[in-house]
Amino acid sequence: MKSDEVNLTRIEWTTELPTVNGEKTEKFRIQLFHTTPFIGEASCLHNSFESGFAFDLHQPKPEIELRLTLAQAQLPSISGSEDEDDEIFGSKTLPDNVQEPIDVWAEVNEVEKIPLAKSSQPNEWKTKKFRVKIPASGTSPPLKFVFWIKFENNYFGERILLTCLKKLFVNQTQCDVQFYFDDNSSVGGHVNLLSARSPVFAAMFQNGMKESITGRVNVKDIQSDIFKELLHYIYTGRTETPLSQEIAQLLFVAAEIYYIQDLKEKCSQFITQCIRTENAISLLTWANRYMDEELEEKVLGFMAEHGKEICQLDDWEKLTVKNPYLCLLATRRMIK
Repeated sequence: MKSDEVNLTRIEWTTELPTVNGEKTEKFRIQLFHTTPFIGEASCLHNSFESGFAFDLHQPKPEIELRLTLAQAQLPSISGSEDEDDEIFGSKTLPDNVQEPIDVWAEVNEVEKIPLAKSSQPNEWKTKKFRVKIPASGTSPPLKFVFWIKFENNYFGERILLTCLKKLFVNQTQCDVQFYFDDNSSVGGHVNLLSARSPVFAAMFQNGMKESITGRVNVKDIQSDIFKELLHYIYTGRTETPLSQEIAQLLFVAAEIYYIQDLKEKCSQFITQCIRTENAISLLTWANRYMDEELEEKVLGFMAEHGKEICQLDDWEKLTVKNPYLCLLATRRMIK
């Protein structure tokens, strides 16, 4: 690993593709300035020639897909193992003092620059499939990949502050308000911090309000695990649990109730990556209900590209009856 700037990390990887379809992977260790070390894993998935790697104008070039996954390092549960080479992927989340990359791209053989987009998997980035030129050598040539990972240029003091805020919440230290749920669980918080982050909390804890006097809030409209994820995000800027479509939708609604706009956007962007033929109609209805115009537009675009398959679903027939307006919007996109 080489780093040319504090916030820009360069990973160089040279590998040979086998003569059959398959995958090559490489693990590497990343240590940024004043951060906890973490693990990266690069993968190259490919479809090779039917008759080996000999270059032939009548044969397609090998098709490549690059993936990059980042995760916390964890030593395997072997007594006395302290070797860095023994480190394995731990939780598929980054350490608390490492922000998610703001840009990831790769160079192939020091020529072609390929962007990597965030995938629906936790902390995974991948390219679209692309083809590489193989010389007429009859053997598998080495390919040189250079991954560039750009991180937010945060100061060390800001990372320390985030770590301290997380400890306040996780350890439930000096809480001056308690939230209670229907499942008889509870979680504490800090009035000043919550008020600074959410205008809804700020109004709730004003002088004279019931909650400001009792220090007790009964939460009826959000289930306990989702509300705790909301608080975790308020304190740390990230969720404790990796997002799934279900969690992202529930957390979006919670963020809307308490007016945490950046969390709403994060959830919406994740849901966009989850659009599939089988859930497009339900996501369209959901996005329209919660007035997420950007997500609604993405779903309509997807339905326009997959109209034939979607129109054969039972949900499409139900949509024509229950929400003819949305059905009309989707149909207009499909016939453009």
